[in-house]
Amino acid sequence: MKFTYQLADNDYIEYYKFSTKYNISIKRRLLLVRIICPLFLLLGTYFALRDIEASVTKYVFYGIVVAIALAILLFYKQFSILLLKRKRKKLRKAEKTTHNQELSCEFLEDSFVISAQGAETMLEYSIIRKIYFSASAFYFFVGTRLAYILPLRVFASDSERNEFIAFIQSKPIGKPTAKIT
Repeated sequence: MKFTYQLADNDYIEYYKFSTKYNISIKRRLLLVRIICPLFLLLGTYFALRDIEASVTKYVFYGIVVAIALAILLFYKQFSILLLKRKRKKLRKAEKTTHNQELSCEFLEDSFVISAQGAETMLEYSIIRKIYFSASAFYFFVGTRLAYILPLRVFASDSERNEFIAFIQSKPIGKPTAKIT
């Protein structure tokens, strides 16, 4: 089976969103943010209330600390996506990305081949740790945070996608999970 496609910014953003939900290392980082921000909120409030005769400057400082911690807590994911979009834009300008490059992914009996602009990588199926199937793509994880993206739009029909799933399930790798939306 051979697929030819181009990855768009949205594919990378969907991968990032997917990773923040299901990748353990990213979940740990989010948990850390969710622990540190309330801690700053509590400490800022505590010091503001404890120091009743504090100057206006101290109250302004405590207010700023609390506001920043609250903003990070509430908008961390949106801020991360905004940073990712900016990074993708810079990479596109520097032409250091596969954006707008034609990618080819061929699934053979014992390995799969990914090629872009003359560069070709052949990987055995045993190197794949896990395969996830989301609402928009297949993610072939070869590391804890590194995955190859195969968008669902490459399939002409549901039967072709189901045939691909059956093909992948027959390989000695992590089995595709149920559809996650």
